[in-house]
Amino acid sequence: MKLLDYFESLIQPFKNTDDVAPPTTLFQFYWFYMRQIKPLFLVLLTVGFFVAILEIALFSFIGQIVDMIESVSSPSELFSEHKGTLLWMLFVIVIARPFVSLCHNLVMNQALTTNFTSMIRWQQHRYLLKQSVNFFHSSFAGGIASRIMNTGQSIRSSVLMLTDSMWRVIIYAGTTVVLFMKLNPWLALPIVVWIGAYIMLMRYFLP
Repeated sequence: MKLLDYFESLIQPFKNTDDVAPPTTLFQFYWFYMRQIKPLFLVLLTVGFFVAILEIALFSFIGQIVDMIESVSSPSELFSEHKGTLLWMLFVIVIARPFVSLCHNLVMNQALTTNFTSMIRWQQHRYLLKQSVNFFHSSFAGGIASRIMNTGQSIRSSVLMLTDSMWRVIIYAGTTVVLFMKLNPWLALPIVVWIGAYIMLMRYFLP
């Protein structure tokens, strides 16, 4: 399909680049490869934000519909009094949410999943070819090949999982805190404490 061909060609995995050694620190190592797909990565962040917002909107719509049902005396009044709101909900559910989800899946699955991994593997392979014979004598060939194959997949998986879940966690947690604070600020306190403790545990245990 032409649409899929366009997204699949956004990253050129075999383009010519300088065969330089990647940085040794974790974040710089990630950024060494991510900076090459920076525009696409920003698009993924933007689309992921709207995906999370639209998912939260569904819960808001349920609450609004319950309030609308309670505010009318008969079913016939529901649409006549809340026509605009119901049409907006219909637009979000039937058109906006599927379209944003389609864009998100195209960017993630067609543009990034395969070609980003191949780009990392190809650049590491090109750098590996510059090594001396002694380098290969002191290492097992299977171990070197395994590192190249696994590194590209690990970078891609961790980056996509982070961007895919980051907005959901932030927006879900933020929305929960706001809703509880509207009811009673004390109700939000356990959520805030739990979020803080969770962040501290992640900072301590994750490498």
